Amino acid sequence: MNQPAPSTWEASHLEQADRRQKQVKNLENQITELAAHIYAATYRLLELIREYDECEGWAQPGLRSCAHWLNWKCGIGMGAAREKVRVAHAMKDLPKISEAFREGRISYSKVRAMTRVATPENEDNLMMIALHGTASHVECVVRDYRRVERSKALRQENLRHELRELMLYQVEDGSFILRGRLTPEQGAGNHGFQVARRGHGPSTGSGRPDAPTGPDRKRS
Repeated sequence: MNQPAPSTWEASHLEQADRRQKQVKNLENQITELAAHIYAATYRLLELIREYDECEGWAQPGLRSCAHWLNWKCGIGMGAAREKVRVAHAMKDLPKISEAFREGRISYSKVRAMTRVATPENEDNLMMIALHGTASHVECVVRDYRRVERSKALRQENLRHELRELMLYQVEDGSFILRGRLTPEQGAGNHGFQVARRGHGPSTGSGRPDAPTGPDRKRS
């Protein structure tokens, strides 16, 4: 059985819906295309900021940093200006993130988040998330990554603390031996250095170190 032809009202309604759908699709294409251009332009802006900061072009009376110059000359808030300077320098060592940003494939929001934790070793994984997820997804991944890294650093620091030791014991010839294990910070500081040297007597009047005692001393 043949279906009845659509009424004039139905045909007009379908035509309007089709025109609206095409208009919406056209607007979507224009927005995403313009956004990609903005991402690419932002990449170029950050490149220029990094070069400007490296040559310290901002070093003028009354200015303390490149971020202050951006705040003054470009009207960028101090927090946003500092972030732009940070991201600009971080991208220098992240070729894959930089390339995708330069081509307009990822947004500044994603790049800003990734550069908080990105290294040449993990940028492949971060890029996979950035290309297939939202900026919120990237932020969540970075937040979780930083939480894990802080936890690892805390466990490592606790382990170093537990392994510390300092022993002083006497051997057969009557001399004492000082042996210890310090954290890197303690060992590099003056405190660790002084502890390691404690027990060394002052030099003799001849300007030479004290003569050895015990089995290592030569008999005359």
